[in-house]
Amino acid sequence: MALAVCCLAAAGWGLRPAGLATRATAVGCYSAVSLTSDTAVLGGQAAADPVAACRDIWRRPGPGTGAGAGAGSRLGPNTPAAACLRADGSIAVFPATDACASLELRPFAGVSDAARRFAAFQREAVDIVAADHCRPRGQIVAVLRQKLDDYGLRTWSIDDSGFGQPWARGRPCAGLAVDHDRSRVVIVPMP
Repeated sequence: MALAVCCLAAAGWGLRPAGLATRATAVGCYSAVSLTSDTAVLGGQAAADPVAACRDIWRRPGPGTGAGAGAGSRLGPNTPAAACLRADGSIAVFPATDACASLELRPFAGVSDAARRFAAFQREAVDIVAADHCRPRGQIVAVLRQKLDDYGLRTWSIDDSGFGQPWARGRPCAGLAVDHDRSRVVIVPMP
């Protein structure tokens, strides 16, 4: 009986349930079945079809290498691939169909509603700041707060504390960064 339970548990490890990405703002395209391999990070709409997006990257020549994922790479548009979920909820694509099981990651099953809403917020926030990144910080904070609320992201905060730092002198304009671990949108001082 103990042997049967042990065998069932071992067999079940490869059958981990698929999951939804909770961070859909980026897709990591790995050059090998390893979390430490060279990685291209894609944003935008890559989460809609992460395998196709990574295959597109893999077939492009890399800088000075002549291959998308490094010199001598055989990765391309027909490379077998698997989309997996990293422990942090982000999407990772590897050039092997059994990559999720071999790396003990859950298979990617789509994007969570919260991640979709955040991705939509992020696209709109980038456009808003890019349209006039030198408007008063208070206006940027107010607009971003309203957009977070509109997208149902009320638990997210906005951090513009960098403007009080000595290194920010002469940088009155703003850029954006995202701190997913702390659910913060960071307004970064820029020249």
